[in-house]
Amino acid sequence: MKKALQTAWEKKGCSIVSELEELYETKIRLNKIKVYLTTFPIIPYHYNKGWLMVNYFAPLEGQIDNIEHELNHFFFHQKFAAKKDKHGHDLFHEIKEAFTALTQPESRGYPINKKLREELKENLKKGKSAEELFELSIKYKDKKR
Repeated sequence: MKKALQTAWEKKGCSIVSELEELYETKIRLNKIKVYLTTFPIIPYHYNKGWLMVNYFAPLEGQIDNIEHELNHFFFHQKFAAKKDKHGHDLFHEIKEAFTALTQPESRGYPINKKLREELKENLKKGKSAEELFELSIKYKDKKR
């Protein structure tokens, strides 16, 4: 299992990271990210400690999708961490989850973010930057409160 995941990552990893670097307009600052297999039903990660988990029972393609999803969170934290205190943990978390639609448009995400995910995808097509999309997300969520 571990070897198959490593081989699959070696084939797709560079293009996934490049896509995230382009979206967030930054290079990942972590030199190494550890990936652990878990049988736990939720898939945790820890940006500051540089690790993420993938589900042991998921098919290989699902594991790669999971890594991409969690790496999206890593880039989001790297790009926008300074804004977390200003906007609060809950709003930051909602926007972070919604941003995954930008590199994985077919993923469902959380139901609470469905409309925001659509807004983000449409605005990305219009050429908006990650920074502009973040600000758009704040305004969108403020209107909903």
